[in-house]
Amino acid sequence: MSDGQERVGHAVDVVAQGRAVVVALTGDVDMNTADDAKAALDEAAAAAERAGADVLVVDLRQVGFLASVGVSALLMTSAAGKLRGVDVVLCLDPDQPVRRNLQVAGVLGSSLPAVASVDEALERTPLNPA
Repeated sequence: MSDGQERVGHAVDVVAQGRAVVVALTGDVDMNTADDAKAALDEAAAAAERAGADVLVVDLRQVGFLASVGVSALLMTSAAGKLRGVDVVLCLDPDQPVRRNLQVAGVLGSSLPAVASVDEALERTPLNPA
């Protein structure tokens, strides 16, 4: 980047016949990149609403660090999703440091359910009940 700041990479894909939207974040989510992460989450939430999706999958497997601002962005996205009938499910590797950050914050499982793969998250859609 010309401004010398790191950015969070992301991709938004509508999958499972519009019943789920997947957003994959990459890189570190900290004070320098939180706005990019929030923008990616907002873009994914908007795509979920347009698609009539029931599940928003946030794939964090390529995120190396997640600061408290990133946790806050995830919680805000989850709360907004619940108001629209969209469940937010995180995708995390079992031994990933980001998973530990979310556990210490007390939000993993209770506020933000997590699975190990995107396929597992897609099984939570109403078309594929778990």
